[in-house]
Amino acid sequence: MGRGYEDLAVYLRGPGEVPGLGPERSQRLKGDIIRYENAHGSLRYVQYVAGEPVAALQVVAGYGDGFPLRWSRAFGTVANVYTRPGSRRLGFASALLARARKDFPELTASRHRSGMGEDWVRATGLG
Repeated sequence: MGRGYEDLAVYLRGPGEVPGLGPERSQRLKGDIIRYENAHGSLRYVQYVAGEPVAALQVVAGYGDGFPLRWSRAFGTVANVYTRPGSRRLGFASALLARARKDFPELTASRHRSGMGEDWVRATGLG
């Protein structure tokens, strides 16, 4: 695994702290998951353990029908997934995916993924 995967740790940051995403609003969900959402269709689900973020999953919402274009919660694409090395293989990313599926009836995985990402997509049945 190259350094690129560790760069995804940026998705563990708080609201508005991820470069390129801009302002986000947050909502605590069931358990220790917080959803961060921006005005452009990016939703980040972050799992916390003892107050520290350990895993993050970003979904980009698809476009709905009509004009002007509006984001739709009918479908989305999992764009990024990251779990801290010491917390991997404990089900955190899968729990975040299960939560995201409640918001998005149709989820797909980005075609751009690492070897680890490819394994995770196959294991979760996402792709």
